[in-house]
Amino acid sequence: MRIVLTRDETDALPLTYERIYALCRDAVIIHRKGEILGDMLRKELDQSVARLERGLAGDISEGVGFAVPFAQALTWFEKQLGLLQDVMTYLDRGYLAQTKEGNGIQFVP
Repeated sequence: MRIVLTRDETDALPLTYERIYALCRDAVIIHRKGEILGDMLRKELDQSVARLERGLAGDISEGVGFAVPFAQALTWFEKQLGLLQDVMTYLDRGYLAQTKEGNGIQFVP
């Protein structure tokens, strides 16, 4: 999760998307560890947003010039969340949808 949620990360994913998908399914369905996986995802999302915020903080003083890096950061983040939605389908639909966070991994419009 950290590699996917770190902007300008140069390390390749250590596993294929298919393997990540299968491991997520096993963790949620077989081992019943959806809560732990969900907590890990929340922590990584919080840290990713904090990193983005710190990275953009210096751009605020540039006035309107802040809009371009901000839009680029949001576009990148949306793409990464989509990737996580795809590979973590079982967490999204198998665990989160059955808990009080019933919405799963998504953007709130």
